[in-house]
Amino acid sequence: RGSFPPFLSVSIYSERMLRAQWTLVLNYMMFACLLNTTGVMVARLVAEYGISEIGAALIENSRDLTVSLVSFFVVSRVIRWGARRMMVIIQIALVVGCLVMAIGQSYAAAYVLFLIAGASFALMKGSAMILAHETSANATSFGRMVNVLDGVFMLGAMIGPLIFAWVMSMGWPWEYTYYVLTVLVLPIIYLNATFPTEGIDRTAKTESNRATMRRHVSRREIWPWLAMSVCYVMYEQSFGTWLPLFNERYLHLDPIRAAQMLSLYVLGIALSRFMMAAISERVSWFAVLGTMLVVALLLHTLTVSGLTQRWLGGALPAAVGFATLGFFIGPIYPTLNALLLMRTPRADQASMQGLLVVFSAAGGMLGSMMLGAMMRRMDANLAYVSSLIPLILLLASLFVIRRKAALLPETV
Repeated sequence: RGSFPPFLSVSIYSERMLRAQWTLVLNYMMFACLLNTTGVMVARLVAEYGISEIGAALIENSRDLTVSLVSFFVVSRVIRWGARRMMVIIQIALVVGCLVMAIGQSYAAAYVLFLIAGASFALMKGSAMILAHETSANATSFGRMVNVLDGVFMLGAMIGPLIFAWVMSMGWPWEYTYYVLTVLVLPIIYLNATFPTEGIDRTAKTESNRATMRRHVSRREIWPWLAMSVCYVMYEQSFGTWLPLFNERYLHLDPIRAAQMLSLYVLGIALSRFMMAAISERVSWFAVLGTMLVVALLLHTLTVSGLTQRWLGGALPAAVGFATLGFFIGPIYPTLNALLLMRTPRADQASMQGLLVVFSAAGGMLGSMMLGAMMRRMDANLAYVSSLIPLILLLASLFVIRRKAALLPETV
C-alpha cells in the first residue's frame, strides 16, 4: 500500500493513487518552470528587443486573461474528458509553445507561448484540485495537500530562472532556455500517457457548470476570499515579474544575478508552504499568516526606502533580503483557499476553484500592468512602493476571513 512521506499525512488508497499523486507533482513543477520564466523574459524583452515596460507586461496579462477565460468557460467541462487525456494534450501544447519561442525568438513568439501556457495551466489547476480532494481523507489533510502542491509548484518556479541563468552563463541566446524546457517536458508526456485514472476522477462526472460559478459569486460570505485572491496574486505575481528589472535598475545587479534573486524569491515561497503543511495541525493559521504578513510589510518598506541597503552594506545583501520576502507571503494563498474549498460541497469544488482562479488571474493582470506602467514612468523603488497597497489589503482580509470561516461548516 503506497503513501506519501509521513509529514504530508495524505491518505492514499492504493499504489495507483500514489503514482497519480507524483505524476501530478511533476506536471505542477513543469508548469512552474515555464510560468516563472516570465520575469526574466520581461527583463530581456525590455533590454534586448526594445519593448516598452507596458508592452512586456502585456505578455503576462495575455497569459492571465487566458487563465481566467479558460477557468470560467471550459474547466468544468474539460475535466469530464478525463485527467490522463487532458494532461497529455496540455504538455504537448507546452512543447509546441516552447519550440515557437526558441525558434521564433520574437515578441510575437513570446506572446503565443504564454497564451498556450495560460490555457494549459487553467486546465491543470482544475484537475489538480479534484485529485487533491479524492486523495484527502479529511479537511486537515486536504489543506495540507493544497499547501504541498503549491509548495512543489514554487520549487519548480525556482528552477525556471536558474535554467535561464545557466543558459545565459553558457553564452547561448536566452531563448535557448525553451529548448531545455522542451526536453524536460518529454518524459512527463510519457508519464501522463500512462496516468492511472481508474478510481481517481470519480467526481469529475458530477462537476457543475458556469451557472454554479455565478451562484457562488452571489454568496456574500465568499467575497472576502475572492478579494484575497485578487490582492494576493496582484502582489506576488507583479513582485516576481518585475523583480529582475528592479534588481537591475535600482540595485544595479547584472542580469544573471538578478535572475538568481528571482529563484531565491520563489524558493522562499515554496519553503514556507511546506512549513505550513507540516505545522498546520499544531498552530493557528491566523496567527501564523498574520505574523508573516506583518514581517513582509516591514521588509518591503525597509527595502524600497533604501534602509536595507544601507544597513546591510551593499546592493547584493539588500537584494537577497528583498527576495526572502517570498517566504513570508508563500502560505497565504493556498491556506486561505483550502479553508474555503473544504467548506464547499464536493460537487461544487471544481467550479469554486475555477472562480478563485478567475479572480486571482484578474489580480495578476492588474498588478503586472500597473507596476509595469509605474516602472516606465518613475524610479523602480518608487514604483515598488505602490505594491504595499495590496499587501495591506491582504492583511485586512485575514480578519474578515477568520470571522467568515467560523460560520461555514466543513464539508470535506
